[in-house]
Amino acid sequence: TGVPQTGPNADPCNAEALPNPGGQGHTQILTKLIEENDEVYQYYVSRYIDLGNTTFSCDYMLAVLDSMLAVIAPEMPGQIARWGGNIGTYQNNVLQLRNFIEARCVEIEDGLVDCYDVEGPYPTVFTVEPIGGGTLQVNSLFPTAYPFAGTYYGGIDIITNAFANPGYVFDYWETASGTSTITPDILLPNTISRVTAPDTIIAHFVLETPPEFDLTVQVSPALSGNVNVAGFTPPAYPWTGTYFANTNLAINATPVAGYEFDHWEITNGHIILPDDSTDRKSVV
Repeated sequence: TGVPQTGPNADPCNAEALPNPGGQGHTQILTKLIEENDEVYQYYVSRYIDLGNTTFSCDYMLAVLDSMLAVIAPEMPGQIARWGGNIGTYQNNVLQLRNFIEARCVEIEDGLVDCYDVEGPYPTVFTVEPIGGGTLQVNSLFPTAYPFAGTYYGGIDIITNAFANPGYVFDYWETASGTSTITPDILLPNTISRVTAPDTIIAHFVLETPPEFDLTVQVSPALSGNVNVAGFTPPAYPWTGTYFANTNLAINATPVAGYEFDHWEITNGHIILPDDSTDRKSVV
């Protein structure tokens, strides 16, 4: 394929510099898109960054290696007894794998600065307040736990979208250092972040306020009684109060002398009759 180097220190941008392996123009198409389309450039470089913070991170790759070794190592004595070799050679090969991973992680992180027009890298934390108020998209990643820590670069957009969980609404973005920028507006959930130093970027959420509706209370005929709404008796009727939607309100009707309670009528809601009285009602 013409890949110039396969060691751990290979330049991360070798992929788009290949001399047309296979003769089908794949590398030329990719290079042209990266050079001339800002959206492709942002996604391509940011995908490199995202993978470096997750699947290709040192911690993740070494954990995968260790999990594989935990399965393989107990089988090695039987393998050697049957097919030859020795434990020392096996252990040396494992060490080479581990050294390759550790060197490659560092090379990718540092090499992106040389390959692309980026600065840093900077340790960056993305989190939500309060925890449980919502979730984030950071480029192509959707973290499942917060705070989410990664290594990010200056000079390139970080797509940052905030999604409120049920019962919450997005409020605003905040940067702990005050040096990072969030555009076009910190009050919008879908934004672009740019870091210039180590920072923590916070998406704030608040409890969702239910809509409010007016409740008008009337007695018929006029002056035939009073209505107590959630502990308050209006001085005159019709009377209108404002309440949150889906709120249970205890309502009591008290007739004046010469009248007795007959029935309730409601235009938009539900009347619930309690077991102990016909003149004590709740309205939802």
